[in-house]
Amino acid sequence: MKARWLLLCLVAVACAERRPAGTAGWAAQVPSNAVRYVAQAAPLPTAQAQPVPAPVAPPAEPVARPFVSAITEPTTITLWHAYRATEADALRQVVERFHALGTKLTVQLRAVPFDAMNDKMKVVVPEGKGPDLVVFAHDLVGAWAEMGIIEPLSSLTTEEDTAGFLPETVQPLVYKSALYGLPLAFKCVALYYDTARIPTPPRTWDELVALAKQHTSVTDARFGLVGEVGNLYFHAPWLLGLGGEVLGPDDEVRIDSPAAVEALLKVRSLVKEHRVVPPAVTTAMVSGYFNDKKAAMALNGPWMRGEIDPGVRYGVAPLPELAPGKPARPFLGVEALMLNHHTTKKAAALEVMRYLVRDESAQLRFEVAKQTVANRRVWQAAEKSGALDPTMAAFRAQAAVSVPMSSSPRMQQMWTPYNDAIHSVLSGDAEPAAALKEAQATAVASAKAAGGGARP
Repeated sequence: MKARWLLLCLVAVACAERRPAGTAGWAAQVPSNAVRYVAQAAPLPTAQAQPVPAPVAPPAEPVARPFVSAITEPTTITLWHAYRATEADALRQVVERFHALGTKLTVQLRAVPFDAMNDKMKVVVPEGKGPDLVVFAHDLVGAWAEMGIIEPLSSLTTEEDTAGFLPETVQPLVYKSALYGLPLAFKCVALYYDTARIPTPPRTWDELVALAKQHTSVTDARFGLVGEVGNLYFHAPWLLGLGGEVLGPDDEVRIDSPAAVEALLKVRSLVKEHRVVPPAVTTAMVSGYFNDKKAAMALNGPWMRGEIDPGVRYGVAPLPELAPGKPARPFLGVEALMLNHHTTKKAAALEVMRYLVRDESAQLRFEVAKQTVANRRVWQAAEKSGALDPTMAAFRAQAAVSVPMSSSPRMQQMWTPYNDAIHSVLSGDAEPAAALKEAQATAVASAKAAGGGARP
């Protein structure tokens, strides 16, 4: 079990590119004990490559150790986050514990809507404003690093700072050989199912379709499966599971591929042929279908469990295999603490970062918010005690076969053309091969226009 969970280890995260002049990056002299991510002999793994085993894991039990601050003057650290509900409450409780230590540090939390975070950061940070720390998904690491918004932690951290994390949550935070954050949690989509109607979740694509058809009545607006199928993020499990990609290791656009065509054909069959999935559902609507008994199964992430009504009995399972030996492989996202490149309070902010990712802090978030934390020892302790929440276990099992979303700036030019292709296929306006060919050309042009030089 442990070996299975030491996937995507740190030696595979390097990139052979040189960082452009003027871009925030590693200093010429890096301390010998700094967290190093240097080019390896082995190539960067693709979605199908086998990872190199990681070093021996540290002790399983969460470690309680005293927190000592070196800050001697009263200092306020502002932290922006996009958490809601129980996740926001858990973060607040962790900060309250921090304040109870009586250090000179004060943490000021500010909730920023998820959809607005990127625009706000790009506007205020270059002006010397904004937060000292931000919690956000890792897919913007490359873009924010290139814009000088976030600080590389290479000369500020040591191996001890990353030793307690699941390796697959550290790798996505590395961009051009530098570490740009400390992970808090990982997230991916999995399969929710109503246990009153589906006692055993499907293990194969054919079983998924058969069960979905049993619980679909279009005239009654009841469906066997709901999910935002028109969004690349939720389409990714089928695309990646069949061996498709969006971007290659060198930022080449790989939208137009036989695997991508096959994935779109499968999803179109769910909507058009079997009619078991509603075609125009947003993520916000999925939990409503599930709560109203209008959906027997749902494709969604760990955030949905906080939106399910108390009376609804449900389970969560990894997504089914698409073919023997081909599991569905969703994107893996990592939520991390990142340091404002322009803050004048880096030492104080780094102390806050280290406290927020400590074992005790992760344990609180794990228990209060049911957050799929990045802390390895919290998971090991829960497994050892036999008290691991089944839903949490399902998401961790799903994460084991997930693919880290690209943190390249070029990924930002992929979403719109790919989503347009999916929509045109599901609406019947285009065939998959033609839609993906057009998306490929659009994505290449968009990346080049943005200064990417992405190759076709």
